[in-house]
Amino acid sequence: MNENSSAVKQQVRKVTFPEFFFALMRFLVLKFPGLLANASETLEPDKTGRPNIGKYLQQNAARYADRPALLFEDEKWTWRAFNEEVNRYANYFISVGLQRGDVMAVLMENRPEMLFVIAAAAKIGAVASLLNSSLRKEGLHHCMTVAPIKFYVIGEELTGAFDEIRAKLPQADKAHVYFILDRTKTPIPENYQDLRTLIQAAAATNPATVEKVTSHDPFAYVFTSGTTGLPKAAFQYHKSWCRAGNWLGKIHIKMGPKDVFYCPLPLFHTNPIKMAWSCAHVTGAALLITRKFSTSQFWNDTRKHNVTVFNYVGELCSYLYNAPEKPNDADNPVRAIIGNGLRPNIFKAFRKRFGIKEIFELYGSSEGDLSSINYLNLDETIGIFVKAAVVKYNPETEEFIKDKNGRLQKAAQGEAGLLLAMADPMVFSGYINKADNERKMIRNAFKDGDAWFNTGDMVRSIGWGHYQFADRMGDTFRWKGENVATMEVEKAVYLSNQVEQCCVYGVEVKGSDGKLGMVSLIPDCDPGKFDLAGFGELLTTKLPAYAVPRFLRLARQFETTPTHKIKKMTMQEEGFNIAKIADPIFILPLGEKSFKPLTPELYQAVLKGAVRF
Repeated sequence: MNENSSAVKQQVRKVTFPEFFFALMRFLVLKFPGLLANASETLEPDKTGRPNIGKYLQQNAARYADRPALLFEDEKWTWRAFNEEVNRYANYFISVGLQRGDVMAVLMENRPEMLFVIAAAAKIGAVASLLNSSLRKEGLHHCMTVAPIKFYVIGEELTGAFDEIRAKLPQADKAHVYFILDRTKTPIPENYQDLRTLIQAAAATNPATVEKVTSHDPFAYVFTSGTTGLPKAAFQYHKSWCRAGNWLGKIHIKMGPKDVFYCPLPLFHTNPIKMAWSCAHVTGAALLITRKFSTSQFWNDTRKHNVTVFNYVGELCSYLYNAPEKPNDADNPVRAIIGNGLRPNIFKAFRKRFGIKEIFELYGSSEGDLSSINYLNLDETIGIFVKAAVVKYNPETEEFIKDKNGRLQKAAQGEAGLLLAMADPMVFSGYINKADNERKMIRNAFKDGDAWFNTGDMVRSIGWGHYQFADRMGDTFRWKGENVATMEVEKAVYLSNQVEQCCVYGVEVKGSDGKLGMVSLIPDCDPGKFDLAGFGELLTTKLPAYAVPRFLRLARQFETTPTHKIKKMTMQEEGFNIAKIADPIFILPLGEKSFKPLTPELYQAVLKGAVRF
């Protein structure tokens, strides 16, 4: 086993009958009565049959007018002030022609104005297309052109990224592009409109459009790399936002207007926009957002703002857990956390060290409606799936393991398998591009006529209906909470005239959740003359920082399958272990643009977590 991977290899555990039984009894006593009492509101939380985000915001503004709704740094908006500010944005956009179904591109870092714009679009029935703030050039241009854009809303901090592609965008003249000042006094660029100034003359009253928005309307597009290709736009609907807030926030976490939900994750992802925001603002709680996650500041924030709940991805928990222990680690007001990717081998220790009573580890995808959550508060599980199947799959050959009749086979308990979601009769959200949906479909899997959605995730059954996350398929890995599609990284690699053949994959790094990008390539030149600086500059220019391969292996040849596919598994297992690999290995730390040799000293520094990626 790799020296660098042994510490993070996932454990396989079994849920025993006694722990399942007692957890179930606890759930029935503590949670089930609330579930019954709120069942009708959970399924259809509005007697008009039109539950939507705007109605919840207006309802809370009336009920909890002077209680906090949004917190950011040292600023606070009460429910009345928050709703009125959203209304100003909504009424202004209505005045310039934004209508139900129109799409508005939003490119900003985490700050209150981003949520004002998203909520305003939701009140109109429009769609906020939420752009990843790390994307640049080709990737950003692709995401801004997957659907017709009515208006562009650009934060001051990202005008440089927008201006790089503006000339290639349709309808990107001054009349359709808005600028939102950050906390500086930068002059408004001439070819932008000052949105913050323009909304001041708009009415602060609730727009009439809220009454026409239905639960089946989308309110946002969230971009996911899925398992292949460029980022894909996935629908996010009012119904799923309302349902998540009720099921998760109201019933299971038992949140109310006295709670504070801390969201340290970027709002352009599903986890924060559909789960954190909904749990807080369905229940009338305050939502605390931060511009960027900070390990050193995190627990101080929870104490300062009396945070009771926060959301996470696995890497965030890893950063917190790997930080030096302090005597007051458990001295915080947090009672519950919700998210995905908390590593099994630190699950119990994380709970104990920080005094967390309930961990709602979950599974979900931006594009599908399949989800699960650890309702029973058991350790190291993502809960129970409904309308799903876990099938045998060979990640080495990237092929299903079929029976003699050509049908898929169910994976055994404890065996990692590929997770499929029933696509019919399930209401499948899917992507904007229907061709992308079809590429993810598996038809006639178990019988003629059936249809299943390929999630691209590997999970395993661990007993009593519960599952544990295993890994993603070889074509995608996760780093810093982002899906990295290897095909797109390989496209960037092939832009170099030094590359004959390449293979991109994720490798495990001690103390980190997810996998860090590595590229193995056969150079189309003398290996000793390979331009490491030029290659590094190419990748850092063409790819977002999270997708840049940080390890480079100059290979002599690749081992392939009988169908000529490169065997990634072998290279993944070898990782960047210089003691076991004869090929030259190079490294590209965060902030640098040139690869340099991975010396024994650097290798040890990586293993100790002393190199930033």
